[in-house]
Amino acid sequence: LLGLVTAATLAATLAERWEEDLREAPVRELELEPAMVMPEGLRPEDALQFFHVNNLERAPVLDSTGCLVGMISQADLAMAVCGRVKPA
Repeated sequence: LLGLVTAATLAATLAERWEEDLREAPVRELELEPAMVMPEGLRPEDALQFFHVNNLERAPVLDSTGCLVGMISQADLAMAVCGRVKPA
């Protein structure tokens, strides 16, 4: 995993290169944000702590071989830990 393309990255690129037609530009031309990755074996409670300590909202999840298996968010984990919240 080389990094992440975020909304902020895309916005900055569009602002800097507004005169160009970027619809066909390859992703390799974008500046990537460093990725804080999470191993897939963490318990949800530990993963929430990981998010808190690292000030993250979401993170890529890697398997034991370093392959990307998905993305997870704080909201996904909170629902796993607490269950779905039903309106009163």
